[in-house]
Amino acid sequence: MLPAGLPAVDLHGPLRAISCQRAVFQASVDLAFLTQDRLRTYPRIIVLGYVISAVLTIGYWFAQPLSGVANPGGDFIAFHAAGRMAADGLAANAYDPQQLQEVYSTILPGMEDVLGWYYPPVFFLPLEPLAHLPYFGALTVWIAVMAGLFALAVRPLIHHRDEAWAIAASAPVFYNLFDGQNGFLTAALMIWAYRTLFARPAIAGLALGCLCYKPHLAILFPVLLLALGEWRAFAAATLTVAALVGLSLLAYGPAPWEAFFVENLQRLAQFHGTAGTFQMARIASPNALLLGFGSGPELARLVQLAFMAGVAIAIVAMVRAGAPRPMVFAFTVSAAIPAAPHNFLYDWTILVLPMLILWREIERTGLLPFERATMLTVFIAALPLGALPVDFVIAPGVLPLLALMAVLARRALGGRP
Repeated sequence: MLPAGLPAVDLHGPLRAISCQRAVFQASVDLAFLTQDRLRTYPRIIVLGYVISAVLTIGYWFAQPLSGVANPGGDFIAFHAAGRMAADGLAANAYDPQQLQEVYSTILPGMEDVLGWYYPPVFFLPLEPLAHLPYFGALTVWIAVMAGLFALAVRPLIHHRDEAWAIAASAPVFYNLFDGQNGFLTAALMIWAYRTLFARPAIAGLALGCLCYKPHLAILFPVLLLALGEWRAFAAATLTVAALVGLSLLAYGPAPWEAFFVENLQRLAQFHGTAGTFQMARIASPNALLLGFGSGPELARLVQLAFMAGVAIAIVAMVRAGAPRPMVFAFTVSAAIPAAPHNFLYDWTILVLPMLILWREIERTGLLPFERATMLTVFIAALPLGALPVDFVIAPGVLPLLALMAVLARRALGGRP
C-alpha cells in the first residue's frame, strides 16, 4: 500500500528493463567461454588441425596407389561416376552397383570401396557438366562451388568473425570438404529459404524446391509452409520440383526414375533393416538407434514413422500457438535430420542455421537451463561419431539432436530466463 497522497508508480516497465539487463549480463558471463578468448582461440586451433590433417591425407593419396581407403575425394567418386554415366546416356545404370563399380575402376584403377548411388535423377543435372572434367579438376570445382554457395548463404547471418571461425571448425564442414559431399548445398538452400521466406516467399519456395535432390531431408518443409500459410512459397516449391523432374525426364528419360523407385529404394530398405550393414553408427535417427539396440526392422520403422508424424504435429502446434517464426523454422531444420531414416554426419552442416538462430535469441534474452550444454554437445558430437568404426552398431547421434529440438521447442513456445 502507498501512503495517502503519493501518486501510484508503475514499476512494471523498469522492472522488466532491469530483468532484461540482468539476463543480458548473465548471458555475457555464462557465454564467456564462447564469446571471448576461448571462442577466438579454440576454433582456430581446430581449423589448423583440419588443415594439417588434410595436407597429410592428400600427401598419402599421392604417395600410395589411388585405390581402396586412399581414394581421393571420398564420396565424390560416386558423384563423378554417376555424372559420367548420365553424360553417356546410361543414367539408369548408375543405380546398379556392379555397373557403377566398373566406372569407378576407370576413374581410380584398383578402387575397392563399394559406394552406391541413391539420389533421384534430378541430381544428374548438376553433375553431368562435371563429367567432362578430369576427376581432380571436377573435385576441385565441386568443392569450391559448394563451399562458396554455403559461405554466400550464411554470411549475412554471421555478426562476428569469431562465429565464422566456429562454423569453420565444426566437423560437418570438414567432412564435406574432405569427402566431396553435398551438405554445403543442402545447408545453403535451407539458409536461403529462411532468409527469404518472410520477405520474398517465391525465392524461398525455389530454394526449398531444389531440395528435391535430397527429398528425405525436405519432407518437413511442406508441413511448415502449409502451417504458416505461405502459399506462394509452397506453390513456388511445387513448380520447382515439377520443373526439375521434367528436365530430368527430358534429359534421361523415365528409366532412371523407374530404377530409383524400385531397385534403389529396395536396396536402401535392406541396408536400413539390419544394424552394422550401412555405417549405422553415423546415422542419427530413431530407426538407427533402435536397430543398434537389437530391435526388429518393423518396430524400428514404425517408431521412425511415429517420430516423423510427431514432429509434423509439433510444427503445426507451434505455429498455431503463435510461436516466433524463426524459432519454428530452426526447429524444423534441426528435426530434418532425425526425421530422415537415411542421413549422415555431413548433413549436420544444416544445423549451422538453427544454432545461429538460437545464438541470436540467447544474446537477446540470456541463457536458459541446458542450452549451453546442448549447443556444445551438438557442436562436438559429429567428430567422435565420425571416428566410430563402420561396423559399430550403436547409433547415438540422434540424442544430441533431440536435445537441440527440445531446446528450440521451449524457446518457440515462450521459454524465457
